[in-house]
Amino acid sequence: MHFCLDIGGTTTRGALFSTGGKILVRAGATGAALSLGAEHAAGIVREVWQQIKHTKGSEAPLESEIGIVAGIAGATIPGEAAKLTEILSEFASLRIVSDGYGALVSATNGAPGTLISVGTGLTGMRLFENGDSIAGSGWGFPIGDQGSGAWLGLCAMQDLTKYIDGIAPIQPVSADFVSQILAISGADRFDILHWQKNAKPKNYASLAPVVVKFAQGGDEYCLSLMQRAAREITELAQTLLPQNPTSHTDDPVTKPIWLSGGLSTPLLPYLKTGSAKINWRISRSEPLSGLYLLAAGKAPVENVIPRAVV
Repeated sequence: MHFCLDIGGTTTRGALFSTGGKILVRAGATGAALSLGAEHAAGIVREVWQQIKHTKGSEAPLESEIGIVAGIAGATIPGEAAKLTEILSEFASLRIVSDGYGALVSATNGAPGTLISVGTGLTGMRLFENGDSIAGSGWGFPIGDQGSGAWLGLCAMQDLTKYIDGIAPIQPVSADFVSQILAISGADRFDILHWQKNAKPKNYASLAPVVVKFAQGGDEYCLSLMQRAAREITELAQTLLPQNPTSHTDDPVTKPIWLSGGLSTPLLPYLKTGSAKINWRISRSEPLSGLYLLAAGKAPVENVIPRAVV
């Protein structure tokens, strides 16, 4: 059996797979990206495992008999993955990959391809024929993840504080939108300052559904935010695509860029409008399936080639 975990900034999903790939038990918990620390992540992993053990009862394997494959947001933060492995020493093994890689091999069934995951954070990856991969974004909030849910929430809060100060944004902000954001962040200056002092990426991302809802209703300001997010994602996509396609299968019009994550579907119309030459497609396969493929040796081991800085 294989214990697989898809760990993001807002949500953690886990499953116990049979050797043949059947999901035996599912469980979930709050997010545990490694930006929140290895200790927090370890607590969430154990919480999910205890749920699985409770469901399986006497049929549950011992920790010493089960290996973990986990796709974790923030997997490349120096030292945190090693610390997490040390803390979870009761398990037979722990293999950590980036959450984007789990989603990528799930979308392509382990074959070469490109995926951008848009949730609380944002990351893009491309897997090559030789098993190497490259990654883009994934720098973490707030310096990176442009186009993500947390980024949308940050933009909304930045413009909201200007609105409160009497500085008019480029697009008019509706009173209904302001009231719904204030219902989350607090209604006065003291409340907002207190909220932002304690806010994590998932708290900023909690504002994104408000932006999506008002954009779908035609709100000009929220439409502009969604369009900005789509431009950020398109810029990332361009860095992952072949610069000089050598075959028909390398053409971005032919070969899709897969999208996953909670914001992929709401953003799809804006991506298609803003970049018609890219074949955007929503991945219908959950990242846990890709993590099973890695656990079973049916997908290439993650081997990210660093990009040159200069």
